Amino acid sequence: MVSIDFGHLSNPGRSGQAGASHLINAYTEKVEDGTGKSQAVVYCAPGLTRWDSGSFAGACRGLLTVTGNGLFAVLGNQFVQYTTPDNFTVWGAIPGSDPVQMAYNMHNPPQIGIVTTQGGQYYVFDIASQTLTNWAAPNDGLGNNPATFNTSFPAPNSICFLDRYFLFGVANGQIWQSNLDDAATVQPAAFGYASTRPDGLVRVVAHRGALVQLGTRGLEIWEDVGTVPFAFSPIRAAIEIGCSAAMSVGQTSEELLWVDDKRIVRQMQGSQPTRISNHGMERALEELTADQLSRVRGAVYWFEGHQFYSLTSDLWTWEYDITTQLWHERRSLNSARWIANYSAQTADSLAVFGNENDGRLFYIDGNSYTDTDNFFIMSAVGQMVHKFPNRLLCDCIDVDCVRGQGTVLGVPHTDNPQLMLDWSDDGGKSWQGGLTASMGTVGDTQLWVHFHKIGMIEKAGRLFRFSASSPVLRGIMNVDAAIRPIR
Repeated sequence: MVSIDFGHLSNPGRSGQAGASHLINAYTEKVEDGTGKSQAVVYCAPGLTRWDSGSFAGACRGLLTVTGNGLFAVLGNQFVQYTTPDNFTVWGAIPGSDPVQMAYNMHNPPQIGIVTTQGGQYYVFDIASQTLTNWAAPNDGLGNNPATFNTSFPAPNSICFLDRYFLFGVANGQIWQSNLDDAATVQPAAFGYASTRPDGLVRVVAHRGALVQLGTRGLEIWEDVGTVPFAFSPIRAAIEIGCSAAMSVGQTSEELLWVDDKRIVRQMQGSQPTRISNHGMERALEELTADQLSRVRGAVYWFEGHQFYSLTSDLWTWEYDITTQLWHERRSLNSARWIANYSAQTADSLAVFGNENDGRLFYIDGNSYTDTDNFFIMSAVGQMVHKFPNRLLCDCIDVDCVRGQGTVLGVPHTDNPQLMLDWSDDGGKSWQGGLTASMGTVGDTQLWVHFHKIGMIEKAGRLFRFSASSPVLRGIMNVDAAIRPIR
């Protein structure tokens, strides 16, 4: 028997004949030496379970958890506060369909600043007075500014909070700041310019105590130096790495991640951006039009010690496991991408997601193997099996997988989960085989998953694909094949 690779990451080659490795709705968990059967196990990705009880039309446009005040969401046109999953209040409307960015300050109680990323509108929700106010720039023609607000404040495209200030990015390269803990006041001269390059400003981000300004062709890092009326000054500038998608930005406590201007995914720890995308991921980004690229969105969530950066476009969803530094893909049923979009971590550490179809909210659930309503297919395609220029004869394949996970007897698709095997001899253009084998009914852990009658593998080689769709725990530890070369 020969051990064969069954797919531990997504990184397809430029031509499928050179390689077409895909890991879909699954992730790899590395095993410490001497503690398991293999060095790595592929597990099915966690599913989504309904979190809320609300009913709203339109996609989720943004989420924010405010300490002590629950989860805030823009769902369709509604601005909603959830104090618990079953207790919510609609505080007003935020028209449009573009994504929003939200931040909150240290006012007591906090104020929430909301920027519509394409419409250039600035809203403030005051938790004390429970009022949502649109403080649009006057040159937008809305004339809706309170007297205390700076009438020269231009339309922002991003917002963050740092050192008790709201900071706003503007497409022309300006960065504005609010007064300390005061969302309602922006002084007329309280701004600076990202000045090292004549490019536009895409987004401002507070990261590890500094202000990161992402432009179309470069980035700058600023810090609070206490100057008046604008407190921030650059400490590192002229980093020749820009940003092509404002909403692709994701953050953990240590990392800042985004899609740069060359369609490469970057991760920054400290002040050094490094490439983390592989060539397969970069080819997926290259396939996007400029308009599609601008809509790429990023989200971060945690699951059982893994930190995932989820990146979704109109055409696909790829995820980077920051813990293992491996990429995989996610797809909802009958879709090329994952239904989930923007994320927030609740006070009880749940990773809550919105979705692109309606106002329902979900949480990442390790005990769920569905996207709330639908099962999804876990699929792994490994390295090309070949012995060029010889042919191979494959007599059988044995799979060491998680067995005995069937649930309710008599319920189709769950009582006797199946592992499916098919293969491609043309680099993934077409598939054949369609073999199935039981992974065991409930408690049947002694069953061995065995496939036979695999047949001849020609000189060009063969890709094997292992798939399972039953909503139970799915995992693959080893794959062994009886293979012999022939002329």
